[in-house]
Amino acid sequence: MKIGYHRVCNSWYRNVNTHGLGYEYIDFHDGNDERWDNKFFDYHGEDDVDLYHFFNHIYFGKKKWISTFEDLLPRISETIDSYHHEGNFHNILESEELTKRLDQISKDNCIAILAMSQWCYDLQKRLMKESGYSHLERKMFIMNPPQKMLTDKNIKYDGGVLKLMIVGKDFFRKGGVEIIRALDDLIVNNIELTIVSSLSFDPYARNESQYHDNEVKKIIKGSDWITHYETLPNDYVLELMREQHVGLLPTWSDTYGYSVLEFQASGVPVITTNVNALKEINNNSCGWVIDIPKNSFGEALYTYKKQRKDISNTIVEELQNIVKDIISNPNIIEEKSKSCLKRVKNNDIDVHYGKLKLLYGS
Repeated sequence: MKIGYHRVCNSWYRNVNTHGLGYEYIDFHDGNDERWDNKFFDYHGEDDVDLYHFFNHIYFGKKKWISTFEDLLPRISETIDSYHHEGNFHNILESEELTKRLDQISKDNCIAILAMSQWCYDLQKRLMKESGYSHLERKMFIMNPPQKMLTDKNIKYDGGVLKLMIVGKDFFRKGGVEIIRALDDLIVNNIELTIVSSLSFDPYARNESQYHDNEVKKIIKGSDWITHYETLPNDYVLELMREQHVGLLPTWSDTYGYSVLEFQASGVPVITTNVNALKEINNNSCGWVIDIPKNSFGEALYTYKKQRKDISNTIVEELQNIVKDIISNPNIIEEKSKSCLKRVKNNDIDVHYGKLKLLYGS
């Protein structure tokens, strides 16, 4: 059986053969050809495959297909703006772009749509109900991204230098400015921060100016307590993770937070916010959670300047409180590290691939 994998799904599921499923995989993604409409996350191709597995895309064709999604299907500007800012779907229910794509999901060749989290499952269910497509719930399943254990040894901290790390291209949206602000005020020669990021400018969510972010870049470049890598091979990133005491993702907006899974699988507890699906994969038993104001969809409230200022100040203050607590109570790292490993171990990757095999055989 030939499976056409798309983008992120290809990286998640390329090791399916190690679980004895025996499929042939074809990475068919080429976003520059006419088959793709990336404005609307659509695909119009007919490749030599038996089934497509997309990420966030809707298929306009005759082959069987599945789509894994991180927030909503269809992932068009109307739906994304609704949960980012409006807090409801009232203004898009009559949208032709919406109904045209929900109709594609209704067709028999769409086998399933796979929600990455309970959060996006509930979001999609609400969209379907309000738009008159509740019958599509039968095609929807929750399948969290698979994550294998990366170590069986928990992390210990002896009260010396505390090592922290953040990974991600969108450094500023992921709380990078707040991390620098918080830690720069705490430096007493016992904190080391590792950053793996291109530090690319992105006004989304935070809506700051590029000048403001350039000032932060100067601090990063001029601080001997910060080690910055623009990019690294994934194996080396995972190796660096295993050397840390704390992972960082105090993000303004993330649908899931893949780095959290990798830190936890390395036995490293993580500091996150509680937006969107993050509250499902991190808690105060295996990590630390910063509570920030959210709308009814679970997205942070960042539309207005005062809201953004409040979020930023909350993240900075809570980061400082958490770091101070760790330094005062070093044993907490080992306790949370054990909980991290237990949590990942309970996420049985074989069960995940077993469900996938059933869906592919539908």
